Amino acid sequence: MNSDTKNAIKIGMILLILSAACTPRETDPFALKAQFVVGDVKVESAAGSRVPAPGDTILESDTVKTGPYSQIDMVYGERGFLRLQENSLLRVSELREKQGGGTGLSLDQGKIFVVVSKLAKGTSFSVKTPLTLAAVRGTSFRVSADAKTARIDVVAGKVTVNPVREGKVVEEVSAVVENSQAVELTPEKVAAVVEKKEAIPVQEISADVMTQIKNEVREVPAEVIKKLEPESVRELKQVVQPPSQDEALQKKKEEDERARQAELASKQQQALADKRRRDDAAKREREEQVNREKQAAELAERERIARENAAKAEKARKEKEAKDRSSNIPTL
Repeated sequence: MNSDTKNAIKIGMILLILSAACTPRETDPFALKAQFVVGDVKVESAAGSRVPAPGDTILESDTVKTGPYSQIDMVYGERGFLRLQENSLLRVSELREKQGGGTGLSLDQGKIFVVVSKLAKGTSFSVKTPLTLAAVRGTSFRVSADAKTARIDVVAGKVTVNPVREGKVVEEVSAVVENSQAVELTPEKVAAVVEKKEAIPVQEISADVMTQIKNEVREVPAEVIKKLEPESVRELKQVVQPPSQDEALQKKKEEDERARQAELASKQQQALADKRRRDDAAKREREEQVNREKQAAELAERERIARENAAKAEKARKEKEAKDRSSNIPTL
């Protein structure tokens, strides 16, 4: 093999390596990532607690917490959008990293809105609360949970709902909830469904509730939109961003969103300021209590010393009087 041939092979190999390095990697279709954060949001893991930045990956077993007037937007690969509302607690129970797996989230309290476009065969996505399990293949829905109630509102698509009792999913009982329908369960209703074999009650979503849902996610930041595939973007816009009729309406929506974000930031700042004031007041009270206890201890010590000195002085006086009396007795 002559030198020209060897050089050509080397150049070809270098070009092949450079081409592979420059080829963009396909987005992980099962990665859950933070994209937009407002207010007090923390991600807790075995490594500790952190404030998520745009692009941060949220892993299996991580817990996402939002404080008052706070929220976080996340993307699930290119096919899913999730908005976790204020005062919420969400655990990533299961997060598959390959085809044919299931992703499971656990909402212990709060609200989450989810848009998931059609998943691949054998792949599942679910949100569990203390009272319900919502399993989907492709839909838009909201899940709400607190200590006494769990509710699932389906905006588009279908969701299979199972009751949850004492932490276990009751798989033999289920209901299919479709467009504009909702399920709301309490511990009493779960008991009736499981023990008395009653059907899971499915109701229509009222216009007020539907408006409330859309207002909660009425605007999605551009940096989140660009992370989603076209099908997911279309579904998301149909649900939360209906097309504007004219530029004036679009401008008003943008102004309203800016005002909403400003109000959210203002409330968050006020909440933090109130917390600081409460913490400072509690700290001053603790310091004053310590000072009062210290002063009381010092006063008690001074009084003890004074009593001891008085007792010593009295003893000395009596001893002197006794000595003086003995010295004045005449000698025979």
